[in-house]
Amino acid sequence: MASGLAEQRSHTRLMTTERTDSPSASSESASADPVDPATTQPEPANQTEPDPRGEVITVDHDAADHDAAEPEAVEPEAVEPEAPEPAAEPPAPLLEMLDLETASDEAQPDVHLERDGLVVTGTDAQHVAVDLEALCELCLTVLSAEGADKGRLDLHLVTAEVIADLNVEHLGGDGPTDVLSFPLDADDFDVPSASADLPPMLGDVVLCPAVAIEQAANHAGSDEAELALLVIHGVLHILGHDHAEPEETIVMQNRERAHLEPLGFDHPVSES
Repeated sequence: MASGLAEQRSHTRLMTTERTDSPSASSESASADPVDPATTQPEPANQTEPDPRGEVITVDHDAADHDAAEPEAVEPEAVEPEAPEPAAEPPAPLLEMLDLETASDEAQPDVHLERDGLVVTGTDAQHVAVDLEALCELCLTVLSAEGADKGRLDLHLVTAEVIADLNVEHLGGDGPTDVLSFPLDADDFDVPSASADLPPMLGDVVLCPAVAIEQAANHAGSDEAELALLVIHGVLHILGHDHAEPEETIVMQNRERAHLEPLGFDHPVSES
């Protein structure tokens, strides 16, 4: 923001000069009557000072003192107001609900995708190289194929430490896990997306790529297949699927196979 003060303008003394060789000056001096020193009053306002060039300089000290005592006011430069910063997008509901500042480096998501009333955002707060946009696209595909016509889902990629804290605090687990799902309902959570103009919140999927890659060889067979399976698994949980009972497990695994097949991946569990 530019700021500063205007330069103060300088002041000049008022000066008048009178040549001593002027004919009128010399005649007036010669014809002047004698002056009684006792009755003569000094003139303090103006004094004459000799000049080397033969001129007498009369200095108006009153004017000079007046200038020195009353300098002109300094006018500040016009200051341009700072432009207001754009309002940041609200943090992902999971981070606000769980007060997990460590789960995201920024309030705004790294990826924001929309398709036919569905919204998926992605936030990457870990250090394993992952194609976050491709995983968000997969979320959209699963939501659409499963019949979700409107809603928002947030995908979070986090470190093993963060997902371990979530696992212990909210699921009573022990240590890090691969994926967690947090279904949300607009009636239970007061967020801007609960308004009529925005899609309702569906929930949050929290994925730990470090854990996924560590178990990939002995599970889905490759890093890409493992990440895809975990994303599909997490989205199905958001939509109400579960595997607490054997019948539920079979249904959920069949839905996972249906979404893995177009990607060219096999399910790690053989179909029964």
